[in-house]
Amino acid sequence: GDVIAIPPGIPYWTYNHGNEPIVAISLLDTSNDVNQLDSTPRVFYLGGNPEAEFPETQEEQ
Repeated sequence: GDVIAIPPGIPYWTYNHGNEPIVAISLLDTSNDVNQLDSTPRVFYLGGNPEAEFPETQEEQ
């Protein structure tokens, strides 16, 4: 497998054009001085619609 280190504050995306699914693991250090927000990590999508891509993770209303 490959390991990719992304510096803090850098937006990034991945594209899988292979035959195997991607397994991604994110490590967040909210106590780091670079964290300018708070201790709650926020998810921000640069593209796509996670509600349409992963409907099973949405709660029923």
